[in-house]
Amino acid sequence: MPESEKPVSTGGRSIKPLLSVFWITVVIFLLLIAFIFTQHLIPSSNQIFKYVFFPGVVLLTILGTILIVMAARTRLRKGLKYSFVLTGISAIGMPVSAILHNVVYGLMIYFFGEDFWGGQGYGDEAVFFILALFVFPALLIVSAISGAVILARANGDVWE
Repeated sequence: MPESEKPVSTGGRSIKPLLSVFWITVVIFLLLIAFIFTQHLIPSSNQIFKYVFFPGVVLLTILGTILIVMAARTRLRKGLKYSFVLTGISAIGMPVSAILHNVVYGLMIYFFGEDFWGGQGYGDEAVFFILALFVFPALLIVSAISGAVILARANGDVWE
């Protein structure tokens, strides 16, 4: 078998299931981002948003959880393992932060009144909002790129 067609496995261990979950997670994230930026081009996008975006976010969260568990159980090189785990954490962190943003905002209004955020009507809880919109998506992009670079440089030698 030529060196370029050599399967990526060592000692009976295969990285293919983990790589499949990793790449599917990245593709689902990219499709969701593309949908967010192109939804204004689609007529009646509210129905499509309900039937495409929310299931996509749920799928991304499930894949992130699976990616973390699979990466944690394997004996990969540390850099690759960290990249996979960070990709999974960021996939989970986006929807969790969006939910926590709304929960914290609602609880603050419930306990401290509607004018808690300054009485001007434009206050909001910003920490989880910034995490969900900027930090976790950037982390997913960076960790996915670093994982891809480590995989490309490893030439099949991904195990400890």
